[in-house]
Amino acid sequence: MPDHEIYQAAIWIAIAYITVSFLFVQLTNAPYGQFDNWRESIRRIPQLPAWIIMECPAPLVFTTCMFFDDAPKPAAVWILFGMWGIHYYHRSFIYPFTLRGDAHIPVILVASGAFWCALNGYLNGMWVGVFADYGEEWLYDMRFIGGVAIFICGFLLNKHSDRILRQLRSATSHSSEFKIPYGGAFRFVSAPHYLGEIITWIGFAMASWSVPGLLFVIMTAANLIPRARSLHKWYQENFPDYPTHRKAIIPYLL
Repeated sequence: MPDHEIYQAAIWIAIAYITVSFLFVQLTNAPYGQFDNWRESIRRIPQLPAWIIMECPAPLVFTTCMFFDDAPKPAAVWILFGMWGIHYYHRSFIYPFTLRGDAHIPVILVASGAFWCALNGYLNGMWVGVFADYGEEWLYDMRFIGGVAIFICGFLLNKHSDRILRQLRSATSHSSEFKIPYGGAFRFVSAPHYLGEIITWIGFAMASWSVPGLLFVIMTAANLIPRARSLHKWYQENFPDYPTHRKAIIPYLL
């Protein structure tokens, strides 16, 4: 039988991790992309294996939790499993191979990301696959239906925005050179890929209606909103012709 005390302890560890991460991003930006300014003496890993190492614990741990027992699982559980998997298996084993350039990511950032993904995969996987009691009626609950719809919208926004950035980088002659992205939701904000990811996990949290899902949304927003604002400021400082009507991450507001 699953140990509820261990699960509760993991919830508190997640809350502590989110708090520390939020304080960290108030002081500095995670050192990758435009903000990779940590000293060269920091040990680094090439971005391809780094991204795989960081992201793969989330889908692998979640999948393991799904098969923690052999009890029959309702359709809603398999749909939630599919939502998690379609994002994270892509993020772990496809997205890293689309990255351009020869960037290297600090080991400490890779380790921190892998720890969070493992913890997050455990909390959400155990909830969805073991602890939650989703009856067949949950398929027709507006929280589930609305959550799935929001998840799809966020997922598509995130992937479309990533595609625009990837094409922009592939057309750049030097890996260290950055350009202004145009098209899609970049017409409105500087970081629609971050907005899409936040919307994605709002949808998952609604569809799962769970504390782990809510914690994931808080963690995602607490990290990506400050980074989006820093990215927006960076664009304004480095490109005199940067579109003045764009906001950082929320159209017309922020």
